[in-house]
Amino acid sequence: MDCNEIRDRLPLFLHDDLPANEAASIKDHLTNCPACRKEYASMQQLRRLLDALPTPRVEVNLARIYAEATRRQEMRLRRWRRATYALIGVAAARSAPSSPSNGREVEWAAGNGSTGASALAATRFREGRTPGPRGQPEGPAVGEGHSPRSGGPCRDS
Repeated sequence: MDCNEIRDRLPLFLHDDLPANEAASIKDHLTNCPACRKEYASMQQLRRLLDALPTPRVEVNLARIYAEATRRQEMRLRRWRRATYALIGVAAARSAPSSPSNGREVEWAAGNGSTGASALAATRFREGRTPGPRGQPEGPAVGEGHSPRSGGPCRDS
């Protein structure tokens, strides 16, 4: 072996991580090569200095780590649960039975952002009731008893 190969294996030799035949070969080389011997001596000194340093104290609060992981998992679960309920509401609004002559309420309910409100509005529309302005009672559906322009009774009859 040449000096470059020996220098590559010196850390393994220093930590006794080489097979016996390679270790003997390196030991023979070190007795005959002053440059490799000097390199090995510097590695030994560095190892002694590192071994003399105190071991850093590592504190791991497993209870806090597990509590945080549990909290994150619960938040993810809540998000999926909300998304599932919203999709169920949309599916229910789309599959709600409607009269063949008037399918507008299902389309409107599916396009509205709030699934609970849209299903309620679709039901009211199907029953012929329209929601009035805030604080006012519900009125009849558009075209039933009121003129859209004047707000008064229809004069079509």
